[in-house]
Amino acid sequence: MNKGRTISGVMLFLVSLGIFILQLVYFYANKRLGIEFIDNRLFYVINVSCAFFLALSLWLTLSPAKKWMWIGGGIVILFTIVNAVLLIK
Repeated sequence: MNKGRTISGVMLFLVSLGIFILQLVYFYANKRLGIEFIDNRLFYVINVSCAFFLALSLWLTLSPAKKWMWIGGGIVILFTIVNAVLLIK
């Protein structure tokens, strides 16, 4: 496996982890301090970006078989569509 591909996968995983931690801090700040996003749609955009970076990092790091790539891609696309529908409403 290419070393640059592995490093890119790990970096994207760290970005995804950072976005996830951002969501956790938001939930804590919302509950304790009453802080809210400027726009409620930002919540869905952050969720989609977290899922996208996580899927991309897993693809770069693990190099899954074709069957698992299709299953994982379908799950990410379904998650994105659901969040896009909720974003529009």
